[in-house]
Amino acid sequence: MSTLGPFPPSFNATMAARRPPPGHVVISLAALLLLAREAHALAANARPNPSGLRISLLVPCTPAHFGPLNRTLSAYAAGVVHPDEVIVSLSGSADGRARVARSRVERLRGTFARVFSRVVLLEHAGERSAGENRNAAGAHASGDVLVFSDADDVPHPQRLAVLAHWFAKEPAVQMLHHTWVRSTASFRPWTERELGAVRRVSPGELARAFDVHCAERYPPVVARAMVSRTRSRLLAPEMLTQMPVFQPLRTAAPIHTGNLALRREVLARVRWPTFREAGEDKAFSWSVVAQLRAAIVIEVPLVCYCESRLAAACSSACAPVGVGIDSVDVSRWPTLGR
Repeated sequence: MSTLGPFPPSFNATMAARRPPPGHVVISLAALLLLAREAHALAANARPNPSGLRISLLVPCTPAHFGPLNRTLSAYAAGVVHPDEVIVSLSGSADGRARVARSRVERLRGTFARVFSRVVLLEHAGERSAGENRNAAGAHASGDVLVFSDADDVPHPQRLAVLAHWFAKEPAVQMLHHTWVRSTASFRPWTERELGAVRRVSPGELARAFDVHCAERYPPVVARAMVSRTRSRLLAPEMLTQMPVFQPLRTAAPIHTGNLALRREVLARVRWPTFREAGEDKAFSWSVVAQLRAAIVIEVPLVCYCESRLAAACSSACAPVGVGIDSVDVSRWPTLGR
């Protein structure tokens, strides 16, 4: 079987000629149509996932991020392995006015249905929080490992391969976080040997960090309740937003708690908080640590994180590796074994 490399030269040339101006991250209609034409070849050339685990890619999305979603899914299409299914949960606005045009939704659905084995696009008329969108996507997932991705962040070409490799290697691990960068120029290929030597935070270290933070921030009676194994059943999720930033590596390498991976059974015990204030992803991460005590963090940058306030810079810094405007050939980057 041939390996998945960059898009054909014709696609690269078209994308280079149509590169959007700063601040714009929507892939042009012409480029999307050309991607659709090449989609069958991409799906045929994708290399199998050697871990044996089924991967679900879950993407919460709003109308504001629907444009960047094209870029993000194109980056996953150019990855060394494909997800077994892609589930996008797309919400609207509170007044129902901000909705993505039907033609754009169907165009995206049709394009990527030719690339990935299964594409589910859930549409919600009203406004939903990121947590509600993530819960909706998770309810439709059938994979062994659920990989969450923000709609405007670009993945490392090996992101799915690395995550599947780690879950297959450590069957007791229930949730995994990794680091991120601000430019895809920082991405490089990883081998199994290199992954075995990366810095990591163990489940025990994360659990102890949670216990210490509780003791430092709350009265003893509250801290004792929070440290209880059943605390997440009783504790208001909003309280977890008062916990410190999920940064257990004690290093400059940052962690974005929205871009995480977990085993599907985790969502049977811990749900994403549905409040709409900032911090729901941090609250979910700490809740899983507290309740399951089976989470790890690895110092491997697997996402180019695009903050909304830096959207103009992100349009070029987070250009997908191997997609059109980037000339890096990822066809020989390892898929990684068990």
